[in-house]
Amino acid sequence: VGVAVAGIAGLDADAVHGRERSLAVAVAVSVGALLFGSLLSGVALGFLPSDPLLTVPTNTAVASVGYAIAGVAFVRWYDGGIDVSRPSKRDAVVAGVGVVAILALHYAMVGVVVFFDLPQTSHGLVETAREHPGILPPLVLLSFLAIGPGEELLARNGVQKYLYGAYSRRGAVVAGCLVFTGAHLLAYAGSGATPGAVLVTLARLFVVSLVLGVTYERTDDLFAPVFVHGAYDAIQFALAYVAFT
Repeated sequence: VGVAVAGIAGLDADAVHGRERSLAVAVAVSVGALLFGSLLSGVALGFLPSDPLLTVPTNTAVASVGYAIAGVAFVRWYDGGIDVSRPSKRDAVVAGVGVVAILALHYAMVGVVVFFDLPQTSHGLVETAREHPGILPPLVLLSFLAIGPGEELLARNGVQKYLYGAYSRRGAVVAGCLVFTGAHLLAYAGSGATPGAVLVTLARLFVVSLVLGVTYERTDDLFAPVFVHGAYDAIQFALAYVAFT
């Protein structure tokens, strides 16, 4: 298949195989980061009582730290450098536009799903929050302090930047978002969700994640994607809290 694609796209087979290897490394690193984050959070939860108000925020925060550690290790492995600097006015503008864009895409996708009556599923955190809405206010804060920084350091500064070496920058945005979306499979596949519902939900996630990839590609800095990611998650958690209380 790779050779056939190479012929159609005008690429030699070695170039296609190089992309395949880079993508395989990106997937392996993402899976490893998920496992590492789960391991760290599992250890942390062992010291807490079985109260969702404590365990869910702790699990989210510690797992996000695990993703960040994995991201830093990966970046150091390929000598990429951590893209953190004092935000410029341009970074702030890109972040602001990114928040508007990601919310617009989110609600556009919601409209498509509703219009065509497509099946969908929800994140495991949302299902837990229906019974324990008190977990949501801490998650609003953690969206900016842990979830956004941890996931974006791994997915953008780690995976996407690594893929710049094998793909065009735009191609790396798309490939990186595919890896990012796939990493969320287990979060949406629970509660007896049908394959069609999971596919639709992941497709929505892929589309909105493109905004995160583009903001990083345009700035070469983590500020914009971290802020956009944090704002997006925080708004979703806040709206869920209002709906569930």
